[in-house]
Amino acid sequence: MKDLLVTTHTPILRSGQMVRTYGVARALAGESGLTLLYVRFEGDEPDAAFRAIEGIELREVVSSRGAARLIAYA
Repeated sequence: MKDLLVTTHTPILRSGQMVRTYGVARALAGESGLTLLYVRFEGDEPDAAFRAIEGIELREVVSSRGAARLIAYA
């Protein structure tokens, strides 16, 4: 069974937070595979370093803003 790791940022190696996420992702992907779920923020697409991790599946989700969020919580 794959593990699931969720992050609120695009997986790019520009901050200490994402370097830590990279280390965790590599460790988890090596065991039984990993789905990394992320919201596009501070980057348009994941870095090549994340895409090169064997056993990782990168899945982008789109956060709701504005009217869509208002309708969901009305």
